[in-house]
Amino acid sequence: LTFDPDKNVYPMWGFDSQSLMGVEWELAWDADSKATIGHATDLPTGWTSNGVNQFPDADTINAAAWIKDDVGEVLLNQKFTKKRLPEEDGPEIVAAWSKIEEPDNLPAELKVLDRMIGDWDAVSTMKPAEWTPEGGRSTMMIKREWILNGRFVMDTPIHSNGPEGMTIIGFNPNQKVYQGWRFNSEGEFPRSPFKGSWNPKSQTLSYVGKLEDGKTNRSSVRFANRNQEVWEIKVTDADGKVYLDMDT
Repeated sequence: LTFDPDKNVYPMWGFDSQSLMGVEWELAWDADSKATIGHATDLPTGWTSNGVNQFPDADTINAAAWIKDDVGEVLLNQKFTKKRLPEEDGPEIVAAWSKIEEPDNLPAELKVLDRMIGDWDAVSTMKPAEWTPEGGRSTMMIKREWILNGRFVMDTPIHSNGPEGMTIIGFNPNQKVYQGWRFNSEGEFPRSPFKGSWNPKSQTLSYVGKLEDGKTNRSSVRFANRNQEVWEIKVTDADGKVYLDMDT
């Protein structure tokens, strides 16, 4: 959950260990009702939705949400109340919930991502482009780990020049594609997930993502060996103008 100052809304993404893969909502604050009110932004054409989080006091949230398909059939209709726990009760409850069994329906395709797990040092070379007119080099440390019972990989880089980031990567069994969502400490967040495919012959994952203003981000990672990855990232607009051309 974050804030988009350009649209004056709170974008939100949801993930879980079963089936939620980056579900997207936009919420706006209504001061009169002390509530955030919004809708899902990633539904099929013709579907409708509504979601409300109402704050009667500092320790309570009354929530409700519904989703209907293009013929008006109700697919989701729920109401619930959230109560803030006393601080001392939190660790015990979280420890109990963390003992749930691992899901038995993990896609086999997730095994491809297992080679990414671990701590990595990275050196990036940027060629002259619109965003980097003089080019340059940068370094970063990357930590990758499985989260949500092995459903997603969380990639958290820390750049030598300060910015931090987070990318969540998983496999969508319905669309048969790898998907990722990228966030960083400078305010960047995904307008839509980037999508990719695996080439076992070249040992390469290739992704395409749509950015703002019609720009396209094409990236790939080739697994040269167990301890080395080779990344190529290029951002272009509809006319082919290059905004970023980076090798890592």
